[in-house]
Amino acid sequence: MPIKLFRGVIGGMITILIVGCSVGPDYTKPNIPVPNRWSTRELPSKAGHAGDVQSWWTAFNDPVLTQLIEMATKGNLDVRQAIARIDESRALVQAATGRHFPELGASGSVLRGKLSENAIGISVPGGMSIETVTETTYSIGMSSAWEIDLFGRIRRTVEAASANYQASIEDFHSVLVALTAQVAAAYIDYREYQHRLVLARERLNDIEKLRDLVAKRVEAGIASKVELSDVESKVAETKAQLPMLQNGLVVSRNRLCALLGLPPGSIDDVLREVRSIPAPPQEVLVSIPTEVVRQRPDIRKAERRLAAQTAMIGVRVADLYPRFSLLGSFSFSSLSVSTLLESASLGFNFGPTLTWNIFKGGVVRAQIKAEEARTRQALAAYENTLITAFKEVENAISTFRKSADQLESIKELVRERKRSLSLAEQLYKSGKQDYLSVLTARLAVCAAEEQQLMQEARIIQSLVMLYRALGGGWSNNSLTTVLAEIQKEQALIESGRNK
Repeated sequence: MPIKLFRGVIGGMITILIVGCSVGPDYTKPNIPVPNRWSTRELPSKAGHAGDVQSWWTAFNDPVLTQLIEMATKGNLDVRQAIARIDESRALVQAATGRHFPELGASGSVLRGKLSENAIGISVPGGMSIETVTETTYSIGMSSAWEIDLFGRIRRTVEAASANYQASIEDFHSVLVALTAQVAAAYIDYREYQHRLVLARERLNDIEKLRDLVAKRVEAGIASKVELSDVESKVAETKAQLPMLQNGLVVSRNRLCALLGLPPGSIDDVLREVRSIPAPPQEVLVSIPTEVVRQRPDIRKAERRLAAQTAMIGVRVADLYPRFSLLGSFSFSSLSVSTLLESASLGFNFGPTLTWNIFKGGVVRAQIKAEEARTRQALAAYENTLITAFKEVENAISTFRKSADQLESIKELVRERKRSLSLAEQLYKSGKQDYLSVLTARLAVCAAEEQQLMQEARIIQSLVMLYRALGGGWSNNSLTTVLAEIQKEQALIESGRNK
């Protein structure tokens, strides 16, 4: 009879497992309307898809920039934190999945004790006392518990943990998107300050020549001291710019070091050579809005957070229903070690249990409402992420386009000032003008060239922001690649320590 009962219980539990359901809403990805095209005027583009922006910096053909980005993906501390968050989320999925399986525990004890004479409550005639016995009890045993997930509480928990794990991967991708753009922006700043320093020193040299010339004219009585004072002020003004430019160079270099996870000064050898600011490619890819939705990891992350939060509603709804568990234990107890494992020392219990919070003062229903409210928040956050993404792309397209238009005007200004310089040089050679006119025209050219340099840097910066807005900087194998590089680097460090 006990064997038949055991088989019946097991069969019933298996049936419950098979027909069990998951309460709460099933997640469906929200269908939010996405525009078919950008409202901003199109850029010169090439055929392709969002995957073409995964390694957008290679289009600049700057090996130093590529080297810095590769170093950053291996050494950046935000990247390592994101990887650690992925490991944490993966462990939580494993922990949630483990609840599907039975729990098994073991116990053992050796207890020595005696009963209190005053607590026994037995009196003996004649005032005689009873001698209590001091005994040692030995016991070993095992116990098991298995929650039958009839209403899907555990399944919904695993569903939420899995979605959060996927969101942590997208968070890692978001870090890469931001990191590659930040490294490129800092590198462009560094190159801009390098060239502005060169131009400033050239301009200072020309102004000092002009000052010397004006000083001689003052001595000759053909120029006033006011003119000399004006030139002296320009010398002082140009000298005052040098520390600011030098500081900008140091700040951008240190920013690069921090992004690479290195102390200041660690990449001086990499940056020592003076290189031009990266030039934009002839054609710029601008993905359509639907591709941006698929490419931007912050959108993908927000969608996974929404899925996780939806599953949490089911976890709370399951608390309204009873929980079924299968419990069992057996143990050996004896007053002697020699008889501990005899059949007479065996005790056991086995069977199903039911727990049901029939009344908790509305706590469970309030928790369900709270999870539903959090889900509405997650949906609004997802929609807001979409709108923000579209806004950033539109703004980046407009900024890049307008910066390019402005550069053409500045280039025309440079050409005009160079023509003026050429004319001044011709008049000087023919004796119709003095050298003061030539130096003044040269200073005007230097100022226009610096303006052009700064505008070229703005264009590249705006292009970097466009690639960031498009979600460029990661691919599906980014996590595997970065982990392999980090492990390789750590292995080299360890091998160096062991030598």
